[in-house]
Amino acid sequence: MADLKNLSVEKRSSMGKGAGRSLRSEGFVPGVYYDAKGENVPVTINAKTLGKLYSSVGKTQVFNLDIEDNGSSTTKPSLIWSVQR
Repeated sequence: MADLKNLSVEKRSSMGKGAGRSLRSEGFVPGVYYDAKGENVPVTINAKTLGKLYSSVGKTQVFNLDIEDNGSSTTKPSLIWSVQR
């Protein structure tokens, strides 16, 4: 089996239009990880890293998502469901 690619993200606490705009101006992308249990985890992703991963895996391949939250990290298998531009 092939090794899965990794994407490191950080959990974010700020929500809303203003917070999203400030993240984008700094070169980050706001996103949401939807858990199988129904839990939604808002995350922040580096725009360049996300672009490289999306060009290689697209919407059809699974990758590992490393969610960092206050020093702790959890790894979950993920799939890109939707992209808005």
